[in-house]
Amino acid sequence: MKFITQAQTNAQRLAVLVPACLLSAYVLGLCQPYIPQDKSVIPAGVIAILASPIPIAMGVLGKLADVRKLKSFSRQEKRRIEPMIDRKVSAIHMLIMLYSLLSIAVGVSLFFSAIDAGAKHALLAYRFAGGSFAFALISSWMLLSESKRVTDFEAHVISRSNERKQKAALLKRMQAKSD
Repeated sequence: MKFITQAQTNAQRLAVLVPACLLSAYVLGLCQPYIPQDKSVIPAGVIAILASPIPIAMGVLGKLADVRKLKSFSRQEKRRIEPMIDRKVSAIHMLIMLYSLLSIAVGVSLFFSAIDAGAKHALLAYRFAGGSFAFALISSWMLLSESKRVTDFEAHVISRSNERKQKAALLKRMQAKSD
């Protein structure tokens, strides 16, 4: 699992996500003949699992907003950090939209595959659901690792700010003693 949480570039993330989604799709496709097709209900549990990363993403958005509010950045640091935060925020917004769309699409495809007209497409629906499960699971781990990185960064900035304040206070005391 460490290789999942350490993937930081888009290429590394894709190198982890694509094989996992394909493998999960294949495995769930193998399980399809053993799943009863006579129930035409939308699986609420499946939709809930696919939508479960949304609160994680919202938490990361909150942490990014907290970093943006920190006052201890210099102008240069703020100028460099703001675009990075903006990119991360827009990427997380896209992920939230993707999780929502995947939840709806998987629910509809599984419902359609359970009725007589869509029974011939059941294998495709289950493979789509399997790939979506893997995507939701692995991207959740990636979001959790991003949350940890943001928290660590925020702690580092706060610690640096406290050290600067202590040094300034010490320097002020030393100057007062020498005067």
